[in-house]
Amino acid sequence: MRKCARAIILDENKKLLVFERNRRDGIFGKKHHYYSIPGGGIEDGETPEHAVMRELNEEMMIDIAPQQLVIHQLDELDQREHFYYLARIISGIPTFNVESEEAENPTLGGKHAFSIAWVELDDPLLAYHEAYGQAAQQVKAWLRKNDFPAEAVDMTVKSR
Repeated sequence: MRKCARAIILDENKKLLVFERNRRDGIFGKKHHYYSIPGGGIEDGETPEHAVMRELNEEMMIDIAPQQLVIHQLDELDQREHFYYLARIISGIPTFNVESEEAENPTLGGKHAFSIAWVELDDPLLAYHEAYGQAAQQVKAWLRKNDFPAEAVDMTVKSR
């Protein structure tokens, strides 16, 4: 199972920072339009906190401060283990780095397949990937109560 670290960054209107993704299966295949919570793979010897800071710097050209691990999620569908951190931007303006690994990877759609967006936590394009939709709904519930957990909540996305 691949380990990934992700950042939950909310603006003053409680909108979530995401990648807006547009990709196609092959040259003429099905189009996919969805949002993903920024972050990525944890490298060997790297902590999840360091990984999420590195990934957002590489992909969005921002420096962040992870404040708290809020969700630990096992995604049985995609065979990933996600660590979601509530985080804040400490410098930079979120901008997709067209020289990032994602921009250079044609299987991910290349540099024209990504943009940055701030979206409502219940936006249906977040639910395209069940893991992101589940995490966003949990954050929305915490915001409604104005109460984030003292320790990370464990979640599982079951395989079908």
